[in-house]
Amino acid sequence: MQLLTFEIDFVKMSHISRKKALDHRPSIVKDIHMTIKRNLPIFLTALVSFAVLMSNGCKKSSSPTGPSGNAAITVDLFPLTVGHTITYSGYLRDAATDTNITATGAVYYTTWFVAAPSGIPTPIGGTSGVVYDTTQVPTGIVSPPTAKVITPLFIRRSAATGDSNIAFLQNIGRFYRTVGIALHDTLRWINLAQFNVGLGTEFTAFDSTWTGVPLLGTVELKIVGEFVDTENLTVGGQSFSVYKLTTVRRVYLGGSKQPDLATATFWLAEGIGPVKMIINADGESAGHYREFRSRNF
Repeated sequence: MQLLTFEIDFVKMSHISRKKALDHRPSIVKDIHMTIKRNLPIFLTALVSFAVLMSNGCKKSSSPTGPSGNAAITVDLFPLTVGHTITYSGYLRDAATDTNITATGAVYYTTWFVAAPSGIPTPIGGTSGVVYDTTQVPTGIVSPPTAKVITPLFIRRSAATGDSNIAFLQNIGRFYRTVGIALHDTLRWINLAQFNVGLGTEFTAFDSTWTGVPLLGTVELKIVGEFVDTENLTVGGQSFSVYKLTTVRRVYLGGSKQPDLATATFWLAEGIGPVKMIINADGESAGHYREFRSRNF
C-alpha cells in the first residue's frame, strides 16, 4: 500500500516524549522540519490531518448554544490545552475506493497530544501551535505487523480562546503532481474552520490559481468548508452534541469546473474538538476513519 511507505518514513523519526515536547519545543521543531517538508500529509485532501482540539472543560459533554441560519457559532470547537490527549479507534480507508478497510480496525488507533497552543516556528515561517498525531497502522508484513506513525500537525488560531478561526498547514503536493504544476513550495495554510459564517453557509478554506500550466493553461484549486448542521452523536460509549463540518475540493482546469471531491468531515464537540472524523483518501494516499475512544480531561 502506498500509505505504508509514507508511514514507515515517519517511524524513522525519533519518538518524542511528552516531557520533551513541553520542555524543548523549539529544538523538536528544528529536528523535524526537513521530514515535515517532504511528508506532511494532506489533512484536508488529506486534512489528516484534522489535530487535537481540546479545552479546560469538564468531562461532561455540553450542547451547542443553538445558532441557526447564518448566526455566528460562538462556542469553542477547537480548543488547544497543553497536555490534553484524545484517543480514537478507527480504520484506514482504501486509497482508490475511499472506503474503510475493515481488517485494519483490529490494530488501528490514534492519539492526539497537544504539545503547544502557539509559538512554535513553522517550516514556512511564522509560528503556530503543534499537536502530535500518533497513529498505529498495519504494515502488511509478518514482522513487525504494525507501525506507529508520528505526525506533527501545525495549527494556527486567530485567537487563543473562544470562537477563533482555525487553519492547518497542509501539503498540496499531490495536487501539483496530478495537474503538472512544477513547483516545490507545496506547504499551504488551509482555513479549516470559520465560525462567523454560522450554519449552512460555505466559507473559503483555500483558493489559489496557477497560469501557464502545460496542456491546461489556467488551473484553480479551491477548498470550501461548511458547518452543515448540529447532531447528537454517541461514540466511545459517550453522547455528544456536535457541529458537523465538511470540506470539499473544487478544481477548475482551463476554466472548466471538475466534479467536487470530499476531503474531510468532522463532528466537533464544544470544549473538546473532533469526536469523529473522516479524512478522505485521495487516490494516492489512504484515508482515515476515526471515532472518539477516550480523553484525559
